[in-house]
Amino acid sequence: MIKLVLFVMLSLTACAGLRASDVCEEDLDRSLVLNEGDIDTVVALSGPLFFKIFPGPPNHESIENGDTPLKSWFLKMDAYSLEIALTTPVSMSFQTPKSIREWSNYDELELGNGFADESWLCDHLNRDVIVQGILFHAHTGHHGTPILMDVIEIFE
Repeated sequence: MIKLVLFVMLSLTACAGLRASDVCEEDLDRSLVLNEGDIDTVVALSGPLFFKIFPGPPNHESIENGDTPLKSWFLKMDAYSLEIALTTPVSMSFQTPKSIREWSNYDELELGNGFADESWLCDHLNRDVIVQGILFHAHTGHHGTPILMDVIEIFE
């Protein structure tokens, strides 16, 4: 009973301003939530590779004002890859297909896990590549796209 009350309270808090009889759309769409006990799917997505530079520590506001430049690598997903990314359930699901499409760069995929051979990435800048890895959803202010990937491998 306590768990049920806590769940209802959390649900109402997440949907601030709604009455108990109202329903949050986010609560209904669990299509991207991986079922308990299932393992994340390794996917292969393709498109042009690019990078962006963001302001890092100490203030995460302005490189010109002294913040450390942080480079992140991205994939501009082709239509087929975007469809895979929008329909693959993930264990770290913080988005719905609708909320993902509300991002202005919803068709971009931030790539993570560090890269042993950054020169290979630089050689393939703005070229089509295939990235293989596990998807997860943005959940901090440091994430630049709604969907991200822990990269296992990158191919030409």
